[in-house]
Amino acid sequence: MGIPGWGDFSARLICKAFPDYKEQNAILKEITDCKERITIAYKKFEQDKRLDEFYKEFGKAMKPDDNVFNSKENIYNILNRFDAFFLTTNADNLFEEVLGSALCHADYDTSILKNEHSRRQNHLFYLHGHYTENIDINKKNLVFTAPQYVARYNDDQFVDFLKCVFAENNTIIFVGYGLNEFELIDYIVTKVHHDEKAGSKVYLLYGFCDNEDILYEAKKSYFEALNIEMIPYDLGKKGYDSLIYTLESLNREYNKKVIVPVTET
Repeated sequence: MGIPGWGDFSARLICKAFPDYKEQNAILKEITDCKERITIAYKKFEQDKRLDEFYKEFGKAMKPDDNVFNSKENIYNILNRFDAFFLTTNADNLFEEVLGSALCHADYDTSILKNEHSRRQNHLFYLHGHYTENIDINKKNLVFTAPQYVARYNDDQFVDFLKCVFAENNTIIFVGYGLNEFELIDYIVTKVHHDEKAGSKVYLLYGFCDNEDILYEAKKSYFEALNIEMIPYDLGKKGYDSLIYTLESLNREYNKKVIVPVTET
């Protein structure tokens, strides 16, 4: 969507936090995990009393490429055709610009999930906070460092909200990279107790190229162990556009309520 991925963003933060090239190179060469990089950068900014600068860099990363976002077939326009609730681990407001701010929530109100009137509208919930121009609010609500992840996934209100999501006999489709975040996988398996007896049905859209049969079987086996059914789609020569075509196909096929965590960056 024209916003830098976590890999690029975490590398940029390291370079800003550590002006010395040798330090930058040593960290980026040895540490590839994005959350670990961001946590290290955050602590360095905090140590140097430059934390506002950290959030300003975050704000720069939230600005999309207008040519991509304004495309008629951007992914959020397609998702908005679903009769669905949406959960996102993104902090940008791209989907909000499509849905409207009144339907987007940075808190975890289970009554919205249960309200019949709400179920006739597409609501979006920010699982890891929502970026604003107010740095103090961002410091309180955004989640991207390891300690912040631990705190969020042990917050009682947050836990109750996700239990409601997976206990309501819903169909859940993961789009993008949400299941690559260990906290979400761990939550589903251990805290939500999603298993073959659970009322919800959980699916994951995952793209593969023609020559990736071994990878496909490996991923399929992994997600089956979590009672998550993988829906493969062909990346082929179209890459990102293949996901849009797949979502369009699913939209035509599914008429029931789905909850779709959106995590593509």
